[in-house]
Amino acid sequence: MRPIDVDKLLEELNNGNTKYECVIDIPGRTSVQKVIDITIKAYRKLIFESIKNQPTIESDKWIPVEERLPEECGYYLCTVKWDEKDRSAVLYFSKIENEWMEENECGFFEGLNQECISAWKNQEEPYKPEGEKE
Repeated sequence: MRPIDVDKLLEELNNGNTKYECVIDIPGRTSVQKVIDITIKAYRKLIFESIKNQPTIESDKWIPVEERLPEECGYYLCTVKWDEKDRSAVLYFSKIENEWMEENECGFFEGLNQECISAWKNQEEPYKPEGEKE
C-alpha cells in the first residue's frame, strides 16, 4: 500500500486550470452509448494517472524537532535522550503549550525538558484483530 496526499489529489482534480491531454479516437458512425463508454474509459485513465503520480505521504518518517513540531495535539512516537542514550517514547504534544509532555501515573500531563527530544513521528495505530469492535 502506498499512502498518498488525498488533499493534494483533490486540489489537482478540482483545479479548473489544470490541463489534461487526452486523445479519444471515435470512429465514424459510432453510437452515442459507445461514445460515452469511450469517454468514461479515457476519464478513468486520467484519474488513475493523477492518483499514480501523487506524492507519497511518509507517515513513518522521523521529523527533527528543529524542522517542525506537530500541527495537532496528540500522542507521538519520539526520540528522547535519557541517561545519555537515545530511546523511543510515546509523548503528548500540547499545541496550546507548544511543548512535549508525558502522562504521569495519575493521568496528568507534566512538562519535559524539551531539549532532550530530538525527533518525532506519527504513532502507528495499535493492532486490532479482524472483527474486533472499537
